Amino acid sequence: MPDTTTQSESIDLKGTCTSVAADGATTWTFTVERVSLETSIPSGGTLKFDSAKHKECPEGFVRYAALKGATFTATIGADGMIQKCSAEGWPKTCDIKVEKVTTVKNSAANLFHDPTSPREWLELIFHTAPGKGKEWKRTLAVGNGEELDMRTDGAEQVSGENCARMKLGTADQPKDAPNKLPREVFKSGKVSWSKSLGCALKVDVRGGVVADKSPIGVISQMRWGVEFLKKGFDAEAAKGAAK
Repeated sequence: MPDTTTQSESIDLKGTCTSVAADGATTWTFTVERVSLETSIPSGGTLKFDSAKHKECPEGFVRYAALKGATFTATIGADGMIQKCSAEGWPKTCDIKVEKVTTVKNSAANLFHDPTSPREWLELIFHTAPGKGKEWKRTLAVGNGEELDMRTDGAEQVSGENCARMKLGTADQPKDAPNKLPREVFKSGKVSWSKSLGCALKVDVRGGVVADKSPIGVISQMRWGVEFLKKGFDAEAAKGAAK
């Protein structure tokens, strides 16, 4: 059995801005164009699914196959806050053929974590917007609602766009917190934010769970990433928004 078990998910999410309000809030339509995932299995090796390549999958991956083609809408404030999201979860079933695999592979597929929610993806893309001043705080719902300390770290170009580069880290938990947990959850990472496009073009956020006073240290780690692939004018979406 491998020393560590890994699970990874990836989605290609197409977003189309359909309107901009007087206060700067924007309305968007999103569509999942592709979903892929991979996990290690106890006997060694990996179990994979890619909606662009595979026409069948283990039963435990059907909830992921159902993401392809899913659409939802959202309203994003000028500060990046997700004001509305029409989908708090994803479809769970679809008509994809269930693949017959070994008991071990079926178990690995069934133990795979649930898909990251639409709102969590939007938090990474939009709510990482820079605040006022050199330092600020944001509460992001990534895994769980958590306040992060954020500060501008410099500037860089991503996909030809000028971006503010920011560092972030979990805010300190007050010593007098009434419900202080015996485990410490922490996150840190970097965000490259384009003011002209109004979204993050590159995000790398890492987190983990440390057992209290544990000699083994980190017992689990998670990583969230966003990569901006392409921008452009969608004539059909614009035509639909104008109706």
